[in-house]
Amino acid sequence: MTTVYRYWSTLRPVFLGTYPKNDNLIGIHNFDERIDLGDGLRAWGYIDYSKPLDEDLAYRYDLVPRQQGQGLDVTQPDNEEPVR
Repeated sequence: MTTVYRYWSTLRPVFLGTYPKNDNLIGIHNFDERIDLGDGLRAWGYIDYSKPLDEDLAYRYDLVPRQQGQGLDVTQPDNEEPVR
């Protein structure tokens, strides 16, 4: 199992220039419309990384990490192909 750090894009769909590119990028997923994640949080999509982003870096790109209790560290089976 791989540890995945998920960051929600709450202001816009994820596209070039809206997220930090680095060697830890696993995949990107956009929704067809903004979806409700609960607790007043809505997102256009998410980005998965194999290591956590620096808090300031996530803030500069308007990315919201999954909160404790929501599964900040989610696992993904090694045989599941991420979207790039």
